[in-house]
Amino acid sequence: MIHAIILTFDEAQHILRCLESLKGVVAQVTVIDSGSTDDTVALARAHGADVVTTPWLNYATQFNFGIAHVMATGRAPTEWLLRIDAG
Repeated sequence: MIHAIILTFDEAQHILRCLESLKGVVAQVTVIDSGSTDDTVALARAHGADVVTTPWLNYATQFNFGIAHVMATGRAPTEWLLRIDAG
């Protein structure tokens, strides 16, 4: 099983294309959003992604936050974590 983590900030223009590209490839998607002011969060949720918002610090911190969230919610992958950009 593969679980994808996508870091976002105002990615409404790209998020649906990104999520569509993951269909059939990953079992679950978690979006770590940095406070988007566009429709990124709504679009991701409507597409079935788990969305969590946390202030931006840097890529490593955001990704580590995503890993911790996935593990804490019991959505940990049995095999792989995939980090992918929305754009």
